[in-house]
Amino acid sequence: MRIQVMSLASSTILGLTVQGNSTTTGDAYFAGNVGIGTANPSATLEVVGISSTSLLYIGAGSAATPTIAFNGDTNTGLYSPGADSIALVS
Repeated sequence: MRIQVMSLASSTILGLTVQGNSTTTGDAYFAGNVGIGTANPSATLEVVGISSTSLLYIGAGSAATPTIAFNGDTNTGLYSPGADSIALVS
């Protein structure tokens, strides 16, 4: 495992790299972008590869900005116009 956290000389946060098997318990806070499967994430959380979850909470979105959108076509996707409703916009 390699961990880089802070430069003592400049107090600059350098980042955190974990390689190999690792288990984290408790809470964790990250002030920048986090990447899983990528060394250079371009979003708050970027996952490259197949991911799995048992439950996913997302915002409602709107027809102009759907919550589930597609790369390169961000105004096409799914959103919730109200309780118990799902809408598709293209």
